[in-house]
Amino acid sequence: MYLTLALLLVLCSTLFNLIHSFSEKSPYNQHLPDCDKVSPSTYIKKKTAAKGIVCPMVKDEEGFLSEWVAFYEVQGFDHVIFYDNNSTSSFAELAPWVKSGFVQIRREWWISATNEVKHVPLHKGHKNKYHDMMRIKMLAEQDCKLTALEMGISIFVSLDMDEYLMPSTNAVTVLDELDEWFKSTTRGLALLTKVQFPPTPHILEPIHLLTIEAYQTRYPIDDKMNYYTSVSRKAALRLTDLPDYNKNTTDMMIYCCDFHGCGNYKADKRCPGLIMEETGNISGKHRPWKNTPHIHHYARSLEKYVLKQQTWETASAESSSGYSIYNFLDRQSGWLFDDTAVSWGCQVRAKLQERTGKRDYLRPGDSWYRNPEYGKVVNDPQKRGRNGAAYGKKLGPKEWSSYPPQDFYQRAHKAYTDPEKEVKRKLQEAKDFEDREVENWRRAEK
Repeated sequence: MYLTLALLLVLCSTLFNLIHSFSEKSPYNQHLPDCDKVSPSTYIKKKTAAKGIVCPMVKDEEGFLSEWVAFYEVQGFDHVIFYDNNSTSSFAELAPWVKSGFVQIRREWWISATNEVKHVPLHKGHKNKYHDMMRIKMLAEQDCKLTALEMGISIFVSLDMDEYLMPSTNAVTVLDELDEWFKSTTRGLALLTKVQFPPTPHILEPIHLLTIEAYQTRYPIDDKMNYYTSVSRKAALRLTDLPDYNKNTTDMMIYCCDFHGCGNYKADKRCPGLIMEETGNISGKHRPWKNTPHIHHYARSLEKYVLKQQTWETASAESSSGYSIYNFLDRQSGWLFDDTAVSWGCQVRAKLQERTGKRDYLRPGDSWYRNPEYGKVVNDPQKRGRNGAAYGKKLGPKEWSSYPPQDFYQRAHKAYTDPEKEVKRKLQEAKDFEDREVENWRRAEK
């Protein structure tokens, strides 16, 4: 009995220490670079002559548009087309990019010049709305790829507004890495892995921070949203300029490659034949291989949930009846510290300043709840919420602290360590303790 209690105490202590093993280098105590001290000479510039395009379908994305565009301009892309799905919020923040020609906004792309509806749903009824919207989104990407050919753009990437494509190393832009990947592998299709970032600790949107600065914990396994939910990789295509290509190869990628690959037989009546004939020209076992860039998949804040709750039409099929709180909470899993995207923050902020003329970033729009905890360090006596009040301060009747005023505060903010190594170390300590207790018990029995 005593042995069982001792083991239980050790395991409880292990779990407690792991949960509270945050530090000054954890996302719960932000340390961002001072951009005034970062020289523009250190900014990463695109080197390749290849051109790239991204074309998300959007609905009510006010507040994220300019930041998203600035990030992809920094990463070397040459054009962005937003396919608007009847948004009710403003696109005004994109005005500088629209004026420069970097951005286009297209509406009702599924209707032809003669008002012929090019999209006919497979099934009628509310339950099939998700599938219908995916077909409309497919039309948007077809239109985008055709536009890319007209503009002399060869690299297309299927991305959504919550996806930020990151290079494998922060020494090059992601477009440089993609161009080199296509050339060195001679493949025309890259499936991009995802890592999932939940909005902790900022369930409320930190309106002064970029997305890449704010969200710094992620689920530790690629292509997983949480323990039981996987996410599909996204497709990047080289539409032209590889050795084995012909016109049919490009047609196959335009009409038969969707968001997740190049096997969509139903997208166009020509696809069965094109896929059979042309797949070997963009892939094959004989071709070299190397790892691709990866996507940071950022879950949305509570504000974003409220914004899209009534209008979301492209969420998962399970929630085709509406964007539910359960759908939102499904994404709230992740504890591995990852601040690799932060190093792009100053360059993105510089691009935002260049385009807008505003020195300090503030998320556009008026729908954001001003987070009263923003900017307060973790031991600020006035800080409430996740990190509580300062050590030793007597809490008022309406105040709440997750750290009782004992020695928990100090223990919770000791030096941050690799979570995986910390888990192994703690489990080994527990095992060693168990082995010693068992040995002592055996001796006592003798």
